[in-house]
Amino acid sequence: EPDSNLDSTTLFSPPSAAESENKRRADSQFAPLSDPSHLYVSMHHGEPLEAPIVDDPAYYFLITTYISYLFLILLGHIRDFFGKRFGNKKHYQSLKPHNGYASLNDDFDNFYTRRLKLRLDDCFARITTGVPGRFISLLDRTSPDFNRTYHYTGTTTETLNMSSYNYLGFAQSDGPCADAVEETVKRYGVSFCSTRADAGTSDLSLEVEREIAAF
Repeated sequence: EPDSNLDSTTLFSPPSAAESENKRRADSQFAPLSDPSHLYVSMHHGEPLEAPIVDDPAYYFLITTYISYLFLILLGHIRDFFGKRFGNKKHYQSLKPHNGYASLNDDFDNFYTRRLKLRLDDCFARITTGVPGRFISLLDRTSPDFNRTYHYTGTTTETLNMSSYNYLGFAQSDGPCADAVEETVKRYGVSFCSTRADAGTSDLSLEVEREIAAF
């Protein structure tokens, strides 16, 4: 006789490691969908669009920004003046004539890159890995010489993706877009996007005509 103290058997089984990882990746790209009513379709309802509100910055921010740039420009010219005469040769060799040849770069032409952008260059040209979906993974790096060179630590940081134009979801490897692409390729192949003279008229061509006519 079965023991009445034992819990009743359930048909639920926890997801496997692969299923959990796939769900985590999908949620990181699309955010978890807790209810189907949260799905939203962007469409124009016919009313005139409101004019965007343009806020003018306060004079305090304008003045302090210009003063900061003027200070950095002045400091950069002073560093160039003394650096070309007494500084490290490898940092200033391209700015000076060498062995009868003219300087490779003019100190004014790349002044912004060397003296202004280099100070905040750790914010730009970040190397990414993986799929640029709703979230994006960045390769972590450090710089021992104030952003002249970088050393990659081998770790990554997942951040909100506000840098790529993946607004249609074509870059995702999981989710409804990838599933629809796989199903369409299995059904139509990879050459059915040709013109009607080559591939003939398909139900997709008729659907596009109906959508354009309705629009």
